[in-house]
This record gives sequence, C-alpha cells and structure tokens, in this order.
Amino acid sequence: MTNNQLEPTEPKRKLKINDLSLVRGGVYDLNKQWFGDNTGNSHWGHRTGTEVDIDTTDSLGKDTSCDINGGGNDLVESAVTAVIPELIIPTVAQGTIPFLDPVPAHKCEARTVPGGANHVYLQ
Repeated sequence: MTNNQLEPTEPKRKLKINDLSLVRGGVYDLNKQWFGDNTGNSHWGHRTGTEVDIDTTDSLGKDTSCDINGGGNDLVESAVTAVIPELIIPTVAQGTIPFLDPVPAHKCEARTVPGGANHVYLQ
C-alpha cells in the first residue's frame, strides 16, 4: 500500500498476512491430517496454499477491515485487484459445491465484530 499523498513522509503501510498454509500442512492441523475430508474446518481451503486471510490491521496498526455491504474500507481490495486483476475459480473443500463461475480474488467475509475480514484467493 502506498504512502498517503498528503503526507509523503508517512511510513509505508504493509499488509499483514495470516491464515496461509503450504501445500502439505496447515489448517491448524496438529495431527498431520493434511489430506482427505477436512470440511468441518472453516479454513479448509487454506490447506493448499491457495487462500490467505489479510489481518484487519496493517503494519502501522491502521484498520484494514472491509465492509461486507460495500462502500467501506477498500484498501485491501484495491491492493489485491492490482496484483490479481483477473477473475479466478477457487479451490473448494471436498464434498462441497464447486464454483461454477469465476470470482474476484478478494472476498470480504462477515465477522462477529465490526468490520469484515479480507480473504484472498491466490490461484
């Protein structure tokens, strides 16, 4: 993310990535079940390293949460779209309905606290 144009001396804001896994591992899986049906886990899609969540604050502690109703903080969405402008078809958990149509790489997920969580499809 860029410096504030009105404050050119402000440090650059950096996104903080969390909830990303590698191809073999992750999904908060301490039992080494890196394969098979793990659909009960809300982060199952992160198991292949093709999905990531962006923290709701940046490196300067500023809010990066999104608004699921639109018109809110679009800083992360703008950054993701700049890097992944094309629509993609995300990987889905086994036994779930696959995406039939391509979707944007950025998705704003609802949370129980104010502000949405930024989810990114990487493939």
